[in-house]
Amino acid sequence: DGGGNIHVWLAEGDYIFMLGGVPHLAHVTRTGAVAEPWLSGVTVDGTDAAYLHDEGGKWRYRANNRTLYITAGTSPDDCVTVSGTNTEDYVRVAAMDDVYFAISNLNLHATNAAPISVYGHVTVALIGDNTLDATSESGSYLPAALQMEVSGYDDALSITNLQPEASLVANGGWAAAGIGSKREVSKTIYMNIYGGNITATGGSGAAGIGSGFKSWSAIVNIYGGKVTAVGGKGGAGIGGGYNSSGGSVAISGGVVTAVSGNGGGACIGAGYNGTYGDVTISGGTVVTSTDEFRTRAIGDGFGTSGFGKVTIIGGSIDADPAGITPAPSNTSERVYRVEIPGLMPNTKVAFNGLPADYGTADIYADGIGSAYLWLPENWESEHPITPKTLMASPRRLRAQTSGTAHTFAANGYSYTVTIDADTGGAVADKGDPLPLESLVIDDFAVDDGNLSIKFTAKPATWLYGFADLITVRASETLPIPDGEESVLDLSGAKLYFDEGDADSATIVVPLEGDAPSRFFRIEGHSP
Repeated sequence: DGGGNIHVWLAEGDYIFMLGGVPHLAHVTRTGAVAEPWLSGVTVDGTDAAYLHDEGGKWRYRANNRTLYITAGTSPDDCVTVSGTNTEDYVRVAAMDDVYFAISNLNLHATNAAPISVYGHVTVALIGDNTLDATSESGSYLPAALQMEVSGYDDALSITNLQPEASLVANGGWAAAGIGSKREVSKTIYMNIYGGNITATGGSGAAGIGSGFKSWSAIVNIYGGKVTAVGGKGGAGIGGGYNSSGGSVAISGGVVTAVSGNGGGACIGAGYNGTYGDVTISGGTVVTSTDEFRTRAIGDGFGTSGFGKVTIIGGSIDADPAGITPAPSNTSERVYRVEIPGLMPNTKVAFNGLPADYGTADIYADGIGSAYLWLPENWESEHPITPKTLMASPRRLRAQTSGTAHTFAANGYSYTVTIDADTGGAVADKGDPLPLESLVIDDFAVDDGNLSIKFTAKPATWLYGFADLITVRASETLPIPDGEESVLDLSGAKLYFDEGDADSATIVVPLEGDAPSRFFRIEGHSP
């Protein structure tokens, strides 16, 4: 018209017009609307989602339902990457059928539909720091933050990471999981976590990772990563929601912290008034945290009926034995908690002399330097460690009682333990270092403010205790002084084992400040 405008007549809803190559958004109500220039703030491979579609056919955006559809990509080399911020509920993501896609520093808030929904067999790969939020001040029906939509029996959601420290925070809406299903879903969901720093919090009545309120079971497998799951009121940290099926939880690696929902949900297992479920732990480091109101660490929730079994065949599980119901077993006999003290806090732990089938992947000591194994009264060691090979003093080794006393090694030190079924567990006694058969310095370098020392040692577990067993001295001149002033602080040192060579590792020691020259001396203390 004379004012340079055109007038179209549309039903209520959201529309994007491409005018002069620029997207314009019209939010049409009963009173009409004016199309305004608009960018979504969310990009797909660098192109704003407001441009509606990808010429390559891998994605499209529909303004009428505010949804970005990811429709193609099957691997890290052939996938789209979604980035950016939109917390106004104008962009949601839906991944469709056998899709692999990445999210990179993505921040979405949505309530009427999930920030991300997946349909079919979908993998979400993490880059950078990502936040998905489905919470709302109202108590109405709300979705999960990363929501599994089930259409077939082979549907599954997988989460992995493309960067070592990539993270995801997922906050579920009312009655919906942080990662998993929404309220009253009548199909089983399947989820796999392979990596990433993941924090998932369920809404009221829902699991942190798993089922929403009154939903069918969730099958959750955790293979790696750093995972924290917090249940909503009555929901499990990982597993079932309030009045939901427990499904099954299997943990074989990673570092997992599970927090029960206030009011009857287990940390790992069933929610309040839930039904049948199984928990199997075969590796990893697991920490449980319960409140004081009718919650348990692992297994059934308050009012659970027909819960299956708790199987522990590996890993370090910091849980109150009284809070595991049913009692844990290794499939054939009861297992009991054995605390391994005296380790370096927050460091990886390697073992010798445990049962051959006990999984030790990703076991780390906690903040007080302890790990927590679950073992039967009797076990047969794959590589028995005897008092003779330990060269330990008599005070370190208890008199052997057939079937109850056991000796093994952790991080290069001997330990002896007697498990008493009547008391429900034991604390292992730390002994002497394992005899060092050989130690070779293969290489060293100073770079980027760090001293890197490559060792080959037998037994390799000796290397895990390096901070107790070696001293590194440094000086700008020779000779290197023998006093405390020359000793480097090893508390911040890291140990990296070489791939393909289980006996070789590199110790990386941070150095303070720059020096025109520096000399080093390494002293060993192992017998």
